[in-house]
Amino acid sequence: MSYFTEASSVETVNGRMGADTDPRLKQVMSSLVQHLHAFIKDVGLTQEEWEYGIGFLTRTGQICSGERQEFILLSDTLGVSMLVDAINNRRPAGATENTDWETVAASTSSIAATIRLACRIRPSTATSAMPMAACSKAE
Repeated sequence: MSYFTEASSVETVNGRMGADTDPRLKQVMSSLVQHLHAFIKDVGLTQEEWEYGIGFLTRTGQICSGERQEFILLSDTLGVSMLVDAINNRRPAGATENTDWETVAASTSSIAATIRLACRIRPSTATSAMPMAACSKAE
């Protein structure tokens, strides 16, 4: 078993998947780990930024309900929903788009608006380790 280092992070994490892991799940998760670790290294993510990101995802989850799925809105805002749809419903050259991006963009929040919303949904306790410095820039 290898030790976790910055240089070996991807191999160490992906090496922890069990031998009986579904091959497709293993492919998807291995790629996610590889790209996520590359992103973190590329931007030099700070501890405060990581904590803010975790807090953002936590707050997003907390406002979800059976009728309100904020992670789908976030997926739409980041263009992930449209990309998955485009990949899984490829059209021949000259065909019309699956979904009109301008309509989707108009009906969903921009990334900046999503961040502003997350900043308004602040942690309920003063003891939270959630840094809110990014909120002053977004509001």
